[in-house]
Amino acid sequence: MQQYVLEYLQERRRCGEKLPFYLSNALFSVYASALFSNWKISIIRAESAEMMDSNEMAQNIFSKLEAYLTTEEALDCVLEILTFFARQNSRLSILSVKSSFAKQVLPFFFSAAANMLSSAPEKAALVCSTALECAPELEAPLVRLHHPSDTSITVLRWPAWAPALSQVMNECGQALLNHPEGPCAALYSRLLRQCSTVTSPQEEYIASRDDVANVLLDVSGRLLLKVQENPERTELLRLACALLVNTFERNDETTVAYLARDPGVIRVWADATRYVLGRPFDEEEADLRQALLHLFFMIAERMLPPKPRGGRGLDESFTGHYGACTPPRTREGCSTEQGFSPERVGRPVQPQLHTSPPSAPRGPLSAERTREVEQQVIDIFSTYVDLVINTAHEREESQELRTGSTFVLQTERILQPIAEVLFCERIDLLPQLVDRLQQTIHQYELCVRARGEQQAAMHSSAAAGGGGGSDSFGLSARSLLQELYMTLAVQNMSVGAGRSCPAETAESTPLFFTYVCLSRLSVIVSVFAIALLQGTASRDDSVLGAIASFARQLLGQEDQVTENLLQCLSLLDDDTDDLNGFGGATAPAAPTSSGPVAQVHIGILRSLFFFCGCVYETNLSRREEFYDITVNLLCYVYRYHSDQVALVVDANILLTRIVDFGSSGTFFLGAGKLMGLIEAVKEDQLPLLQMPQFGSADLRLPSEVAEARHGFFTAFTFYVETRYYAGFPIADVISTLTERCFDDARMQVNPRLSFQDLKAITRGIHQPDTLQLMLESIIRHKDVCWAVVRYEAAAAAPDMIAWLSVLCSRSCQYMDEENLSTTQWELTSFVMNVLCFYFSYLSYPSSPMTTASDGTPAFGAPSNVDGGGMLSDNADSSFIMNGGSTSTFFSFPADAVEAAVVYDVSDILNTFCSAPWCNLGIALYYERATVEHFFCGAVELLTTTSVQLLMSEEGRARVFNAMSAAVNSCGHTFQQLHLLYMRQGVWNRLVRQLTKCLSYMYAPDLIDILYAILRSDHQARQRVPHYKGLEEYTLAATFNEICTLVAVAPHLTYREMSACFGLLQMCYDGAKMLCGEYADRLLDLCSAYHRVRLRLIINSLRRGDGAHLMTEYMTYFGQSSNVGVLTAW
Repeated sequence: MQQYVLEYLQERRRCGEKLPFYLSNALFSVYASALFSNWKISIIRAESAEMMDSNEMAQNIFSKLEAYLTTEEALDCVLEILTFFARQNSRLSILSVKSSFAKQVLPFFFSAAANMLSSAPEKAALVCSTALECAPELEAPLVRLHHPSDTSITVLRWPAWAPALSQVMNECGQALLNHPEGPCAALYSRLLRQCSTVTSPQEEYIASRDDVANVLLDVSGRLLLKVQENPERTELLRLACALLVNTFERNDETTVAYLARDPGVIRVWADATRYVLGRPFDEEEADLRQALLHLFFMIAERMLPPKPRGGRGLDESFTGHYGACTPPRTREGCSTEQGFSPERVGRPVQPQLHTSPPSAPRGPLSAERTREVEQQVIDIFSTYVDLVINTAHEREESQELRTGSTFVLQTERILQPIAEVLFCERIDLLPQLVDRLQQTIHQYELCVRARGEQQAAMHSSAAAGGGGGSDSFGLSARSLLQELYMTLAVQNMSVGAGRSCPAETAESTPLFFTYVCLSRLSVIVSVFAIALLQGTASRDDSVLGAIASFARQLLGQEDQVTENLLQCLSLLDDDTDDLNGFGGATAPAAPTSSGPVAQVHIGILRSLFFFCGCVYETNLSRREEFYDITVNLLCYVYRYHSDQVALVVDANILLTRIVDFGSSGTFFLGAGKLMGLIEAVKEDQLPLLQMPQFGSADLRLPSEVAEARHGFFTAFTFYVETRYYAGFPIADVISTLTERCFDDARMQVNPRLSFQDLKAITRGIHQPDTLQLMLESIIRHKDVCWAVVRYEAAAAAPDMIAWLSVLCSRSCQYMDEENLSTTQWELTSFVMNVLCFYFSYLSYPSSPMTTASDGTPAFGAPSNVDGGGMLSDNADSSFIMNGGSTSTFFSFPADAVEAAVVYDVSDILNTFCSAPWCNLGIALYYERATVEHFFCGAVELLTTTSVQLLMSEEGRARVFNAMSAAVNSCGHTFQQLHLLYMRQGVWNRLVRQLTKCLSYMYAPDLIDILYAILRSDHQARQRVPHYKGLEEYTLAATFNEICTLVAVAPHLTYREMSACFGLLQMCYDGAKMLCGEYADRLLDLCSAYHRVRLRLIINSLRRGDGAHLMTEYMTYFGQSSNVGVLTAW
């Protein structure tokens, strides 16, 4: 095949025909596939004697390619060979093949391509880059203590890589310097960046890594000088910075010596960084800015000596905390000595500096150079801090949803360089940011005072008979505005130039200043939050008190939203925006009588949520102040801005985290404001929880709104029941919520939303009493559920089943099994009847629902369907086997439902098979038809679902747990159910489905389930009259797959081997002729490597020696196969 492809390509070229790229690439892929098969077999054959030299083989391949193809065609073919080999090796577990590829094939092709950089630069550079990308990490460490900016590329046999690597770095660097905008510039940059990440665990690399670092540093320096000539070449600056940072992270000693040796290098880097930071803020250059700032952080960390720190550390400040209890208070309401330091409560103190020890490291620089580098680092970060803070009001508020309390939003990632260096011991950036925080807090206070003076002046003017115009200012308000304008002007903020600046009227000026101050405060608070999250704030807590004091002042109202609290103009929205809808940039606060609806600043609220989530990781979370801030924040958002999705999601995450993971104590659980929130929820005063007004076209909430709504139900239920168990009143709010979901009017308008709400509430249940309330409510409103099942089966049933799945799961966890009430029985009956009717609807969607005499829905095939007569409740199905006249209960079309419904039904089936509270014996006695229909329908649904859905990573475990529970459960009740499976033919269909799954992908659970079914079938053949057993074609197909598995599996445990050979014996006993035919087909197909294994299996079974087959097989072949595919001979 390889020779045919090469000759065909050569012949086409001689004829003057140029093949399309896609066709030649397809031929190269065929060539690579054939080459890989031969190469792999050669490696396996020579593995024991270590006779195979893949380097020689790769050389022969390349020589043949050069003989038949042009240079560019040969490189294209090599590129396809490398990618194909890499894909195949990622799927294989044969270490010898992977090792040969990494140690011999890759370095040879990399060297060969490096030698062609001058003749075919683009193709050769692409092959070199691909070779580095394909390098596998065969000896990955268990724990990585260091995570570099760019992932390292680990190569083996360093001597084979080193010459070509040095050649590539020099040639690519020189080409970029000569032609920075050439056609291959981007490819050369990528290749150089990859070369800077190359490492090796071998001693030869350690001995020569300084030389490699010097080459990279030289290239980086020359690129930087090129940028100095033309600062607009940011792509060269990006590459130079990446090379320097990657070398810094992998060989800091050589890099420090390089920077210390040349005084001008750091100065040039500082000038280039200032130029980038001085440009207009562009999101496309965000990665460049962060890379440059990270470079200067590393310079500070590696080249500057540590400085003495003032203040007290977190460990010292909170060594005397009181845990979850409320700490003692002074008369003024401030914490005592064990809490916040005196300066935070208004008493000035002299800071006590900790002097550095005499033996503190001095660094590699002289004292004068140290001061110069330190000043440059501080100037760089100060410039970036001013850039980020001063432009905060020009950026739109993020509506991205957090997935966790410490999840950093995309818009917050620009703050990470500041947080990284904030608490660095080598530079003093913290005092600057603390001063900026205090100044901005002061400016916000001036805004509040100015707005108060403005409103007072307007009211006075109106009372005096004036128009109350916007220019009605008092002298105090004018002086405050002048002071505020001056402080902002000093910080280089152009009020009129901002794109979000409103019309310059006297009325809008204080509102705009308020918006600016809050935007800046949100940035500063987020910076400290990220620093807490990254652990860089563990040495100093001087800023936490200031933020806590500001947050308490901001949110410390007695549930009265005043005009001066967090209100600002809608600066980023035009008049056409729907302010009352979901997802806007600002949210309406409480309506005021003095004018239009005010707007809330989302950024400051989100930053405070983020801050609280990050503070929770520190000892400050045990303070009363932390819970005070959290309570005010949660109540403010839930009660007044529950229509803001991003804010509600943040609140849900923080509430769940505090209740679930921490000792929140009595202060948080019993807070009076949270009791007010409970009353508001009970009275249905939260817009988020009210029934939305849908159009006729669609009754679905937007996904983000639904996530916020249901997340609140879950978090709120969890909090309320925890509060109840702590001894605080809850106003029976959970019962109220449940009853509201079952309300007839809500069920008629949107039953899907009601069941989704019930599911969310059920997820929040963690206590038996709360579960009991839910179950009692279900029993009371059983008729409402029947009506929904009857008239809305297609639309509402999937959400109802999802809720029942969660309910059954919670019942397994929290149901009191010693309680002998009828609740458990009624729950079992209710769930089974709902699912049985749903199964009936799937099988016969056009048939009307019938109702039994007791009011419950009747299910099964309609009377006009052939053979659809249903068994009576007292009929004994144990002895009506295959020859009987009864047909199957249901007939599902293939993939009748979505994957989520299949997984939910699997969970319910698993629950009823394994949970003792279900009382299946009693259920089978009183409702035999219901139980039989449910178990047969649930398993039948699995047999009609596509193999891809069953074997998906999301639901595979849930499906197999259900199958295993249904098959392996024992007792008299399950014996009757297993006989029912046999009579209905469920066993046969299930074995076929499992065989398909085994052919699709191997899983140990498949073998266990198949073994249990065939063992039950084998026993039933002997003791149950008239039972014919599984079909022979089913057994033969299973035999074929098990034989293939044993022959090709890379490794099987002893337990798996035992189950596989047991299955082979049972399959052969049930269908000797067909199994023999399938075995002969395999023998005719496969190569000698597998044929000898399969021949041993079939010969042993044919001569009746199956009892010793496994021992004999393992003696000759062991428990593994080196060839994982059944290849043709």
